[in-house]
Amino acid sequence: MVTKELAERFYQTYRGNFDLANEWNEKLLEVQGEDAWVKIIVERSGVIRQAFAENERVYREITEAMPDPLDEESADQVYEILSRLFYEAYDDFYVMTSLGEKLLGFYESKGNYEKVLILCNLLGYETSELYGFLAGKDMEEEATRYYRKVIRMKDHYPEISDPVARKCFFNAYDNLISPLSQFCQSLRPVVFSIYREAMELWNSPAVQELDGRNEEIQARINMIKEDMLYIMDFVEELPTKDQEAFHDLVERRGEENKANDISGCLFRARLTSDYLTKKRSVHEIIELITKRILFEIPEPDFEDEDQYKNFEYLLDAHNTAFLGFDMIKKAECSDKDREQFGKDVVQKLTMLHQKVPYSFCTNSMHNVCALWYQDAEIYCKTENEKEELLIRMLVCRQPITYIHSLMVSKIAAMIAEKVLDVNPLILSGARGYYTAEALREHREEVLSYIERCGMLHDVGKCAIAAVINQQNRRLCDEEFGMIRRHPEYGLEIIKNSEVLSPYFDVINGHHRTFDGKGGYPDSYDRTKSSVQGVVDLITISDSTDAATDILGRNYTKGKDFYHLLEELAAGAGTRYHPKIVRIIKEDADLCRRLRDITSKGRYDIYYQAYRQIQTLGGE
Repeated sequence: MVTKELAERFYQTYRGNFDLANEWNEKLLEVQGEDAWVKIIVERSGVIRQAFAENERVYREITEAMPDPLDEESADQVYEILSRLFYEAYDDFYVMTSLGEKLLGFYESKGNYEKVLILCNLLGYETSELYGFLAGKDMEEEATRYYRKVIRMKDHYPEISDPVARKCFFNAYDNLISPLSQFCQSLRPVVFSIYREAMELWNSPAVQELDGRNEEIQARINMIKEDMLYIMDFVEELPTKDQEAFHDLVERRGEENKANDISGCLFRARLTSDYLTKKRSVHEIIELITKRILFEIPEPDFEDEDQYKNFEYLLDAHNTAFLGFDMIKKAECSDKDREQFGKDVVQKLTMLHQKVPYSFCTNSMHNVCALWYQDAEIYCKTENEKEELLIRMLVCRQPITYIHSLMVSKIAAMIAEKVLDVNPLILSGARGYYTAEALREHREEVLSYIERCGMLHDVGKCAIAAVINQQNRRLCDEEFGMIRRHPEYGLEIIKNSEVLSPYFDVINGHHRTFDGKGGYPDSYDRTKSSVQGVVDLITISDSTDAATDILGRNYTKGKDFYHLLEELAAGAGTRYHPKIVRIIKEDADLCRRLRDITSKGRYDIYYQAYRQIQTLGGE
């Protein structure tokens, strides 16, 4: 049975370790001087590892104490701590979903509508928040399932005494409308039905009597009205009657909200409506978008303590520019307008995104920057410009991935130098060179390419930053599933950049085994790659850093390089390219240098990386 004391111990431990991890991460970005910084990162590694172990222990204690079937006292104790963690923003996908699902079944069997409502709200939020715009169909449907379950209980509204639980009805409607309708195709045809049902419930006598003056619920109703405008993203897909309803909605919202369009949502929805009804041309819309971004949206002040306000400014400019990207893709857009938009808007906002400090709204900025890159990169004229933008805007904003990428880049370059000396044809295809003579003649170009492969191989992890940054506990199956898809996410980010095609196979194939029988993704066919030796080199370099990491991994201590070398030899021919492994093993000097960089040399690279991260926000 879960006692009050056990539940409280779990809550205090989990919350305390959450704060502890944040405190030590902040210290890394504050300390000056390499010696002091190295001391901090060593201490942090020990602290985080201990916190990880403590969280594993208390989670195991509470799950083992939950009887099967659940009793009321145990369920209530666990429900209390989950609610506290959720509403105090110490929520965590795995803790919330693994414990919350058990409670949901119990309270449904008891007909406890209040707790079912709050649990469904919690579970729906955690699922949609984890997967975000990367959600596949199954997970989109999983998130909507919880919110639909809430809505199905609306007839019990008058029976629910807790106003927090009653607010869950409107939270559910709002989340189905936005963001889930953006990702879930099945919601789009019924989004207006969901909206009308929400307004009908709100205006019903029973709800007005209970909550007509409840300011929190009134604020949520206002948010529902605003979030309906976001269907502008897919309104062209809707039937004519729904498009007409959208135009009416924009007009009504404009009357209600004349002087209060802080997010810029009404501005963008009105322009979308004007385009569809042919009230404005593409040229006029691009001019208005440019004017708003250049002159009307306040410039974010990243030193201001009010991060939310400044993030709103940045998001307004970001989303307004995305409407511009949609317009320049229209057939009726002139080349002159496309060029001017790039010069006026894209250039300014790309610089603005790059000026955002790492500590500013960190998690939200990962997605903002990833989305921006995918559209803005078309204005980069050269491969080098696109690579630099990708590294600066995405990889550098993810410390764990950035440091790992730096390590892989340097390890790969060390090994590649020796490969070019001994058997250059292993790297056949690098930079379009297929003979030993050409590879050696263009040695520096090939080595530069190998280094870039190391820097870009894990770009897909930048799309799942919350999972990569999870250091408080062991990853769950869903999170491991997302990590296994990071090669596909990476390819998705850069797939439209033809000049980055030399990196496609490295990004997509570096987790497949040499014999093609293992690893991921299953869809990657190594036999069709023109740079498979390069991919195999990055695979070995990736494994070398991961296995010897002595500072960044919370669940294990890194291995000595020579211990790893035996594992590489054991996997030669199956997991690893046997000729590359042999070259490493037979070169004592290379082994010594690889041992140095994966042990004491790691500190210097980590320090350089964090200094680089601190420059985010600089000119």
